[in-house]
Amino acid sequence: MHSEWSAGGPPAGASSAEQRSDEPMPSRVEFASVMMVLLGTFLVIASITEWADSDWLTRQQFAVFGSAHAWWAVFDLVTALLAFYAAWALHGRQRLTGRLLALAFAIVSAVRWMFFIPAAPVLGVLVVAIDAVIIWGLTSASAWFAQPSV
Repeated sequence: MHSEWSAGGPPAGASSAEQRSDEPMPSRVEFASVMMVLLGTFLVIASITEWADSDWLTRQQFAVFGSAHAWWAVFDLVTALLAFYAAWALHGRQRLTGRLLALAFAIVSAVRWMFFIPAAPVLGVLVVAIDAVIIWGLTSASAWFAQPSV
């Protein structure tokens, strides 16, 4: 017997898991995803300037781990790719993977930028605050992540 969708809802015989899997992404998770793309784009730009040995961050007498710009460029590029993949995974069929990678990105990014607060206080605090909002958005919507991916 073929069951039609009526009044915009799932069929009468659909299980509760099927009914919940159509729930849209919470706005705080969507915001976290957009912020990860924003920070990922910023990290790509930072990686390019570090690779070019720019002095946008090290013009003061400040060094983190010897200030090897090439290593920071690689690190920033890898974390940017992690952010892009995590944001993409949140929108696809890999909700849980996207959440775990996004949380890993936000935690690593926050720790990384805490090291740069003495050199660039406004930038460092701003990035750490954005990472905190990403962590909040991803941890406050645990019910949505518990649902099966569509």
